Amino acid sequence: MVTRVDPAQSQLFLIYKSGGEPDRPAPNAGEVIQMPRIVSDAGKAALSTLKPGDDVVTVWSQQTALNVKIIR
Repeated sequence: MVTRVDPAQSQLFLIYKSGGEPDRPAPNAGEVIQMPRIVSDAGKAALSTLKPGDDVVTVWSQQTALNVKIIR
């Protein structure tokens, strides 16, 4: 779920959900994740349609190495 949208930095902040298994939630469910900057025009267009509270699924179009920053 989206918690914050930063269009100036082309970034999205998400809450990591449990994966739809309420009886077996993921160990990190509920953590806020700052996603890497969005660089494609299509990604930036999609970002402009999002607002806090929206459910999203992220898809990577190419292999990417990430340094993920978890905000607790």
